[in-house]
Amino acid sequence: MKRFLLLALILASVFFLLPLHAQLGMNISINRTAFMQYEPVFAKVTLRNDTGKALLFGKSPKLQGFLMFEIRNNANRLIPKRKDKEISIDGLILGPGEIRSVIIPINEYYDIDSLGTYEIHAYVAHAMLKKESPTSTTRSGPRARSGPMRSVP
Repeated sequence: MKRFLLLALILASVFFLLPLHAQLGMNISINRTAFMQYEPVFAKVTLRNDTGKALLFGKSPKLQGFLMFEIRNNANRLIPKRKDKEISIDGLILGPGEIRSVIIPINEYYDIDSLGTYEIHAYVAHAMLKKESPTSTTRSGPRARSGPMRSVP
């Protein structure tokens, strides 16, 4: 009986320390598809935690999580981030099975001031998530895609 309890305790400890598989659902929506040049562009990113454990986003290495965007123009060129601007979702707590949304002002973090059509992808990464995700080929963690958005004069 003692051996069984010891084995169960060891297995539970190992399970707790293992990274979670990428069981995080994600969706992105933009407030509109056509914008005036320099007009604010807001992305609503909805996250669903299907990992079975709470995900806490913070500064500690075990709690580090990131929300990233990849934005490309109609020539398929990557749009650069603005200098000294980092998206922070520190303080976000996503309980098991919980769905939460965050609103990000895209134009504050990325240089989308030029006229044109843009395509946006959102990525999320967290220290507790498995490093390789079958849903993303270019970055780790789940990703979501929004359709094209257009800037007009």
